Amino acid sequence: MAEVKLRKQKLQDDLDLLEKGFQSRVSRVKSGIPDSLSPVSCIRKKPFTAIGLALIAGLAAGLVPGKKRASGGTSGSVNPAGSSGFSSILISELKRIAARRTADYLSELLEQKLSEKK
Repeated sequence: MAEVKLRKQKLQDDLDLLEKGFQSRVSRVKSGIPDSLSPVSCIRKKPFTAIGLALIAGLAAGLVPGKKRASGGTSGSVNPAGSSGFSSILISELKRIAARRTADYLSELLEQKLSEKK
């Protein structure tokens, strides 16, 4: 009977040790998740990447086609840049290419971040 009690006590001690280890791992994960998702820590770790992403996001937001603004002049006035012509076609094409490259870069960056977490 003493042997059974000794074995039971040993198993209880092992169980307590495993529970403490599990609790410490859970607490480390809980404390690590907010740090890894915090934008401040990401910016501190990689400031140049953060600046680049902010610039790219700003350019992408500025290049998204929206409603045309009405000009302040009379309806008969001619726009010097012109709404048609080679320069406006070139600018719209450059905007489209920049937006596509921005989207490609952001998708690659997201894939890298997701693969690092796995």
